[in-house]
Amino acid sequence: MSNWGTACVCCFVTARLSSTESEPRDAGTDQKNSGIIRLHTIKQIIDRDKHAVLDITPNAVDRLNYAQWYPIVVFLNPDSKHGVKNMRTRLCPDSRKSARKLYERALKLRKNNHHLFTSESSY
Repeated sequence: MSNWGTACVCCFVTARLSSTESEPRDAGTDQKNSGIIRLHTIKQIIDRDKHAVLDITPNAVDRLNYAQWYPIVVFLNPDSKHGVKNMRTRLCPDSRKSARKLYERALKLRKNNHHLFTSESSY
């Protein structure tokens, strides 16, 4: 990604621990916790000279690249199922998802989408 342009979006591509809420709320949406983050909302954040930090899917990263926003993508790379369990306990204590399944999903994400990652962070 050689041309970053003026927009900067930081994305964390993870094996999702829980559904995300869009902050600030997307303009014009009546659905509570829709999980949809519109480009317009990201643009509003950028216009306030801030960075949007998002937990999104690889498909959404592709769409941001297509829109020429070239996100900074940090992949949270678990070292083991135990690492996933520790992270889940700290960030989403109410989550009931299997650490094994989340770990397997993270391995699959890394294998199939490594080309989207700007950086990886092990935990």
